[in-house]
Amino acid sequence: MGRTRKHTDPLRPLPQGLYQHKNGAYRAKRLGGGYQYFGKDYDTACRDYRAWRDEGQALPGADTVAAMLDWYLACIAPQRLKPRTLADYRRYVDRCLKPALGHVLKGKLTAADLAHYRDARAVVAPSQVMKEFAPLSQAYKFEIERGALRYNPVDDVIAPKRRPARTRYVTDAEYLAIYNAATTPKVIRIAMTLAWRTLQEPADLVKLGPRDITTRDGRRCLEVARGKTGVGSLIIIEGDLARLIAEHPVGVRHFIHGNRVNQPRYAGQPYTSHGLAGMFYKAAQAAGITNIGLKDIRAKGATDMDNAGIDRRTIQRLLNHSSLTTTEIYLKKHNPRPISMNTRKLVA
Repeated sequence: MGRTRKHTDPLRPLPQGLYQHKNGAYRAKRLGGGYQYFGKDYDTACRDYRAWRDEGQALPGADTVAAMLDWYLACIAPQRLKPRTLADYRRYVDRCLKPALGHVLKGKLTAADLAHYRDARAVVAPSQVMKEFAPLSQAYKFEIERGALRYNPVDDVIAPKRRPARTRYVTDAEYLAIYNAATTPKVIRIAMTLAWRTLQEPADLVKLGPRDITTRDGRRCLEVARGKTGVGSLIIIEGDLARLIAEHPVGVRHFIHGNRVNQPRYAGQPYTSHGLAGMFYKAAQAAGITNIGLKDIRAKGATDMDNAGIDRRTIQRLLNHSSLTTTEIYLKKHNPRPISMNTRKLVA
């Protein structure tokens, strides 16, 4: 006797051949063995499953940019991208690319069409518009590889002018002002302490918790890693970090979490990086400080270590940079220390 389907909602039927695993993920059986997974979201899973199942068949609308993007996200991207990058690609496709370009035939899309899209998006999202082209470019490359197309229009689009590099340095006085003015002090103070001491990105800070604590060479360490690159390090637990962990409530999985009184939506649960950034922005406003974000606290920590004479390879490991050159560029942008002019005397 076969097992009963986990997904039994009559108002959200599953296509034939798509099943929901006990962990909540939707999957389908491959002909050669094994399973193809489509995530835990019902609508996304149904769409991606149909694109995966109907690959290569001449269906209505199969020659549009929307169908090509659906095929890429269903058949190619899950095996090649990290989960966070895949989630970003899905967001770019669903919110931006398909509404604007999805109706165009994939063989008829031109660089001029994309330039028009770029100019419109650059008004509201100048630093993101070229990122939105990434899934489109990848989809075209795989279409070219399998012989369906011969031209990738994304290659001929010029990137918009970038904003000036951010060089904000947070002084000690500004740090303390925001720390003391926090409207949600427990959350913001923990986030600021972690960002300054561990130099982690806000998106990675919200994931940290007791399960990341390990022991190495007889010392307790916090195991951290950058979500997009996977580069990580072990940070010795001492000082402020040890105090923060010791005060962490038993049974709560993340260091940065909401409580039942002030943040019932996030009670015991991690914040999103965007939610955390918004709370930090309100704290900065309350302190009367502008043009600052939680990422600048990370930059302050790295710059303070560099000014204190800490070896840059140590700072590189904390920043989770794969290259020391990246760390040196990062520190150069944020370092506020003045330097002396050339004082050498001329000799006749």
